[in-house]
Amino acid sequence: MQKSIKVFLLMIAVLTVGCFLTSCGEKEPEIPVISTFDFKEASYTIELDERINVELNLEEAVNKDNIVYASTNPEVATFVAGVLKGVAVGETTISISYKDEANDLTKSITVKVTLTAEEQANYDAAKAYDAKVEALSNFTSNDVEALKALVEELDSLDTNVLKYVTKGDAAIEMYNKARALVIDELIAAIPEVVEVSHEKQIKAAREAYKQADTNVRKYVSKLEELKVKEDALAKAIYDATPDAVKLTYQDESYMKVNGNLVILADTAKKDPNTVLVWESSNPAVATVVDGVVTGLTPGNAIITATIQGTEYAMSLGITVLPETISEGLQFVIDSHNSTAFTKRRLGIGSGNPAYLYDVMGSVSDFLYKDLIIDEQFLAAGNASNEYYVRSDYMATVEFVTVHYTANFTSGAKANANYMANKGSGVSIHYVTGNDGIFHCLDDQLYGGWHAGDSNSRYYSNSKLYDPSGNYQIFEWMPTGVKYDGTDLLDVEWSASNDFYYEINGKKTTIKLPTPYNYKERNTNHVYNADGTVSSVAGFRDTFTNKPVEAFFNDQDFAVKVIDGEYHMGPTWWSYGQTWEGRICAMGGNINSIGIESCVDKGSNLWYTWQETAKLVAKLLFENGLGIERVKGHHFFDGKDCPQPLLENDMEIWYEFLDMVEAEYKRITTLRDYTFTFVAENSTYVHRLGYVKKWGPEAQSVGYTVTVQNGGNTETITLYSWLPAK
Repeated sequence: MQKSIKVFLLMIAVLTVGCFLTSCGEKEPEIPVISTFDFKEASYTIELDERINVELNLEEAVNKDNIVYASTNPEVATFVAGVLKGVAVGETTISISYKDEANDLTKSITVKVTLTAEEQANYDAAKAYDAKVEALSNFTSNDVEALKALVEELDSLDTNVLKYVTKGDAAIEMYNKARALVIDELIAAIPEVVEVSHEKQIKAAREAYKQADTNVRKYVSKLEELKVKEDALAKAIYDATPDAVKLTYQDESYMKVNGNLVILADTAKKDPNTVLVWESSNPAVATVVDGVVTGLTPGNAIITATIQGTEYAMSLGITVLPETISEGLQFVIDSHNSTAFTKRRLGIGSGNPAYLYDVMGSVSDFLYKDLIIDEQFLAAGNASNEYYVRSDYMATVEFVTVHYTANFTSGAKANANYMANKGSGVSIHYVTGNDGIFHCLDDQLYGGWHAGDSNSRYYSNSKLYDPSGNYQIFEWMPTGVKYDGTDLLDVEWSASNDFYYEINGKKTTIKLPTPYNYKERNTNHVYNADGTVSSVAGFRDTFTNKPVEAFFNDQDFAVKVIDGEYHMGPTWWSYGQTWEGRICAMGGNINSIGIESCVDKGSNLWYTWQETAKLVAKLLFENGLGIERVKGHHFFDGKDCPQPLLENDMEIWYEFLDMVEAEYKRITTLRDYTFTFVAENSTYVHRLGYVKKWGPEAQSVGYTVTVQNGGNTETITLYSWLPAK
């Protein structure tokens, strides 16, 4: 058995060795040597963006998957997987490579990328532009215009040309650098030793830098030098400018015996080492120490401050009042303006002003003259008003409404004649101006067509209707809020989140009026639950969640106290003057007396406003109205009228109300008094009290008023500060 197994294993071993010897005797196949490996074409010329399949001469033995395709400049042409593409105009070399154990082959040919005739023209235009830029590469400041022309040309190039331009950015940068060179040369031209005479040069350099954009400014290298020269100029001007004393009243120009007033002092050079020497012209009346004036006895004194060791000085007049002052003199003092109102370059006319006006106020809120009303146009105005049938008979007089004519040359008489004789399609009760006050319409019989609130009769929150029941009329509505003693000019208005008016923070029972769609303009705004307002779809100037108070007119609402309770007049949404609308008061046309005030160029507007205030006071008195019932046209429909009085948060309007109050007191409490005004210097102050012009230097101007009542006569001299021209 064991012998058989050994024989079997031996046979297996012999067979295995035999098989091995047989296999090792076979030969491996040989790798062929490639003799044909090349491009079919000797070179290629293709157009930009053209793609072609490159044909090759290859033996069948070539394994195409092992061919490597390449371009020496793929920015001109790419050669990938046998596909040639023109990328940019120019020449390059493309190649094919093949490598194995028997072969290491590479073939190359030249490729030229060209343009179509149309593209060649675009390319040539671009290269011509680049050449012009290159020609100016060594630019100077004298080349600014040439470089500007190149930048403008760049902006005008067709996009098919622009894509071949390579020096566009360089042209822009060169232009900016050249402009910066101009500024640097302006700065360099300023002498090192700066004098006052160089001010124009320095300002020109600064203005040139200011006008330059940031792309130019970054290349200006002499900015610090300019700053040094500006500082030197400031010093030169300071050294060359004569010093001066500038005095103003801190508050008033008068005080009582044993009282004090303060005069503020400054000097033109503001040198902290300057010493002022103070002096009183009448030390028995008043003394002065470092600008603090003490009154000793009734009278007047001139307080002077002089720069020590110089002749530079300024003086202001002061008045010391007695302990006890009569009613008449107190009126003169209360009306006095220690500093006359000043507003320079006020624009007259809404929007783009028709002209700019330096407002010069008055030394007194009271105009020292009697009221004169010209009635020559009254009959024609009454007839004209009936002709137009545009206003109803005056229902009740609740307001006096002030307008401005918004024409700038006519004068009061011409405006009155125009309105009274069917010239305007509107009606007004009075016209005021430098040439007088003209009565155009009976203010007790007729309402007027002047305040723009006709639609309020259909859209107000009034619950009262005319006898026909066709439209709403004015009423005083109880608010449910008790009167708290607030001056009616100072009532604070707001609205609750559910859109009820609030007076001084207390909710009333009066709901705001409802917006409506005016002339299909989609003005029917939405009251939101949070107390804000949003526009509806289709409104021209979309807005969302605006506080409702933003729509209140600037003169608030009509208010009156009846039986210890605030009452208010009706309100409505007016869209005639502002696109989004304003919440305004009702009562302009048939419940108010209208006054047009002239704003003629060349006239004294302050005098017109004082005349108007005198008329307003008379109308308030005759109709039993308080000062809070004086309103502008704006109050009723949101119009910017009377525009000059409403500017700067109604700055002059409040001055106007002070005038009205002074005039009102004169014709009520002081109606039996006579007041005579005399200005010390009629060059600057008119005999009626208003300022005629400013002088070359700031100054105080004095005036004396004589007060007579029965057989008693008193005088007082007061001083007002006027600015320099």
